[in-house]
Amino acid sequence: MSQIREWLQKHPYMVIVDEDLEKVGIVTAKDYLNYPHHCLIDCDFTKPIVSMDQTANDVFLLMKASDNHYLPVHVNHQLIGVISLISVTEYFMQQIR
Repeated sequence: MSQIREWLQKHPYMVIVDEDLEKVGIVTAKDYLNYPHHCLIDCDFTKPIVSMDQTANDVFLLMKASDNHYLPVHVNHQLIGVISLISVTEYFMQQIR
């Protein structure tokens, strides 16, 4: 578990894979800390999924409603990346300039 803790101290999230090495979700430091045993096997790392056709506003509202600063982005039910609240905020800032 110390390796997981060290990773999450340096990175905002960790991609979780199943036994077939398929990407199944993400876990954040907040997720890890919210579980009393700090054990990933106990973590519910399912989060609302973002699709490529959602707007920045949709993503922001989803983050707010789910209390997540990082959400997985899927295409055809496959994880292709992660979007952050910082990225969404930067997008909004560019729009108002």
